[in-house]
Parts: sequence; structure tokens; C-alpha cells
Amino acid sequence: MLARVSRNFAVQILALVLMIVERVVAVGLLVQAWGPNGYADWAILLSITGLLQLGELGLNVYNGNVWQRNHAAGDHAGSDRMLATALGNALVQGIVLLALALVFLALVDLPSALNLSTEEGASDVFVMLSLFTILMVMRGSISQLYRGHGLYVRGSIVALLGTAALLGSTALAISVDAGPVALAAAYLACQIVFGIGLAVWDLRRSLPHLHWRVARPSWRAFLPIWKDARWLAVEQCAPVAWLQLPVLAMGIAGLGGPALVAFLLIRTLAGFAKQVATMLSIAVGIEIAGGATSSAADTSRLSALGRFLAATSAAAGVGLILFGEAILSIWTGGTVPFDLLVAVWLGCGIVVSAIAQPIAKYLAFTNRARPNALAWIVQLAIGLSAMALAMPTYGIVGAAAALALGEGVGMGLVLPVLARRELRGPLAPYYRACVLGGIGSAGWCGFVGLLLPPASPSLEAMLWILFAAVPVMIVASPSTLRRHAKLRWQQIFQQRQQA
Repeated sequence: MLARVSRNFAVQILALVLMIVERVVAVGLLVQAWGPNGYADWAILLSITGLLQLGELGLNVYNGNVWQRNHAAGDHAGSDRMLATALGNALVQGIVLLALALVFLALVDLPSALNLSTEEGASDVFVMLSLFTILMVMRGSISQLYRGHGLYVRGSIVALLGTAALLGSTALAISVDAGPVALAAAYLACQIVFGIGLAVWDLRRSLPHLHWRVARPSWRAFLPIWKDARWLAVEQCAPVAWLQLPVLAMGIAGLGGPALVAFLLIRTLAGFAKQVATMLSIAVGIEIAGGATSSAADTSRLSALGRFLAATSAAAGVGLILFGEAILSIWTGGTVPFDLLVAVWLGCGIVVSAIAQPIAKYLAFTNRARPNALAWIVQLAIGLSAMALAMPTYGIVGAAAALALGEGVGMGLVLPVLARRELRGPLAPYYRACVLGGIGSAGWCGFVGLLLPPASPSLEAMLWILFAAVPVMIVASPSTLRRHAKLRWQQIFQQRQQA
């Protein structure tokens, strides 16, 4: 199992590297090329079209769970039926989402409603980014065929090729001084060629036994699926809303330009740490879910992972506070200001999210998404309501504090209470270990940060990583991983002696 988890996590780390390049290098270059106001407009349009991802309704995860179960049971006929149903549902999703996007465009004056700094090409960008997102939703169901048939790593690599194509398109657009319309067209072309075309071609080659036919959608067939998938829908749609709605709300409230870009970039830095926690939770959750029994062994594995993620995410939060200003200055060429209080609030959210991920992903992959879905509903309700109240007075700091409050209540309080019933065991030891690990890590990393000698930001960061972050990762790592590493080093040492 450790080998499979390692492969799953390794490919996700590769995905994280590409995401860092996309969101750090590419975004920084776009900010410098278009200016803060131009990039703020692009970010707002990306956010509003990104809300179309709500149309996934959790069906892709549900389909993957069914395929995984059928594959384990050797039920090829069941997998074929699920594929036909998934393709039919995907067509309906695409048609409905396109209609919604066109109706919205017809009814809303984008520049005035979203406080865009320019109206040039806004409608064209909206249409192309909408099509890009709709195709992403339609691709989501069939891409789960990889996970369902034990080809998770292969599927991730295929998806990474699409991400790499987007990066190449962005680099080309920047090099030729292209504007948002050209970049949106490149996004759409990459989704058609790599998102849909490459995935279907590779799936037909790697899973030749599947029969690709489209079942005519019907309520009679959909309702039983929805009965099981409705909580997955909430769980999957809520993070999209949590990511996009604050940006949309800030645009409507007039918090655009440098203030919005500063919030987005600091939130992006915090998001990297959250993404690592999510990726590792997915890598472990997929393997545990294959034989899920709510056993003590499963809970023990989740506890070890949770303790590690709490400690490393706390270190990441401290790192954001210590070095965020230097990173942002290099990232944007000094065009966007850094706000320490925003970093503090978003850093708190890193830890809360990381602690929740192992339990949330494990329950999702065993079709028990209700606890996490309800926690997300509470998080959205509290976070967005508090944001609406705080933004007029406190601006982006109020927005960041409101989001931290929502995460704290939803994932820090509601999820543990509801998950305890599903896991059939006490979660107090899990959360005790996570909280102690997070506090110890934050204390140590902050202490080392205070002791750093005055030097260049890059040297200070290297020293902090060496003497603060790395020791935390070693001490907090699961005992199984430490034993495996110890045995591996012993084998290498013995081989060198024999040679």
C-alpha cells in the first residue's frame, strides 16, 4: 500500500509543481504585462465562469466510485452501463450549462455589474471561458474511468499534459503581448485538444474492453444516482463556490485593482499548502477506501496522516507570514502590496483545512460525503455572511478574517461532530494529535524565524527551511514512513560496504 500511495502522491506533487508554475510564474507575468487592473478583470471573469463547475453535481466522483467498485468485483457489464449513463448525463450537463451562461450574458451588463476597468472584449472572454469550463465539467465524468480501473497515476499524467499546454499557451500569449481575448481562446483550444481529445483517445487505448455508447438520459435513471450523489454534489460544488464567490463579491463591492490582486495572490500562496494536504489525503484515501471497513486500522492511518498534515500546514502558515512580503514583491515586480493581517487570517485557514482533509476524502471515496457536505454548507453560510458584513468596513482584511471564521466553524467544529457517527469511533485522539502537532510546529517555526540573522530574503528562507520546516516534517512524519526510510538507508549503506 505504501508503494501505491507513494506513486499516487508523487504524480500529485508533479501536478502541484505545474500549478505553482501556472499560479506563480504565469500570474506574476500577467500582472506585470496587463497591470493590476487588467489582471483583476481577468480574475473576476475567471471566477464567474468558474462557477459553472457547480454543474458537476458530484456525478464525476460518484461515477468513479461505481467504476472502482465494479472493477474490484469484475463486473465489466456494470462498468459499461455506468459509462453509457455518464456520457448521457455529460451531454445534458453541457447543454444546460451553456444555456445558463448565454442567458446570464444576455441579462447582465458585465463591465458595470462586475466593476471591470474596461469593457473591451469582456463578452468574448466570458463566452470562451464559459465553454472552457463547460468542457471541463463534461470531461470530469469520463476522466474518473482512470481511478475506477486502478489507473489513477496514468489519468493524472494525462491531465497534467493539459495543464502543461495551458502553461505553454499563457507563455506564448505573454511573449507576443496578447490580451485577454487571445488567452481565453488559447484556453478553449487546449481544453478541446488535450482535455477532451487526448483523454478519450488514451482511455480507448488503455481500456479497450469498454463500450463507448451514449444512453438516453432519463429522470428514471438519474434519480437513483442523485440519491447517492447529492451529498457528493454539495461536497464538490462547495469548494468551487468558496473559491469563486469571494472574488465575485469583492468585484461587485468595488474592491478591484491592486487590493483584489493582493488578496488573490496571498490566497494563492495559502492555497499551495492546502493543495498539498488535499493531494496527500486523496493519495491515501483512494487506497484505504478500496477495503474500507471503518476499522481501527483505517482510523489509525488517518490519524498518522492528520498529525503530519497539521504540523506541516502550520509550518507553511508561519512561512507565509514570515516570507510572504518578499515573495509577493518578487512575484509582481513590486506592483502589488502585501497585507500581513490577510496572511495571518489565511494562514489560520491552512491549518484548519489540512486537519479536515484526511477524514473528508476518506468519507468521500466511500460514498459517505454527508458529514463533509453539511460542514461545507455551514462554512459557506458563515464565511460569506461574515464577509458581506466585514468588507465594507475592513476591506480585504475583513474578507480574509470572515473566510477564516467560516473554515473554523465548518471544518473545525461541525465536521468532527458529524464524522464521528460515520467512522463509528471517537475522534478526540485524532484531533488532539492534530492540534498538538500544529501548535508545536507553529511555535518551533516561529521561534526559528525570530532567531534568523539579518540577510537576504532568499538566504533567510533557506535557513528557515533547513532548521525549522525540515525538522518538523521529519518529526511529524508517520512512523511507517520513518521505518521505511530507515530500512532503505540501511540497505544502501550495506550495499556500499559490500561494494
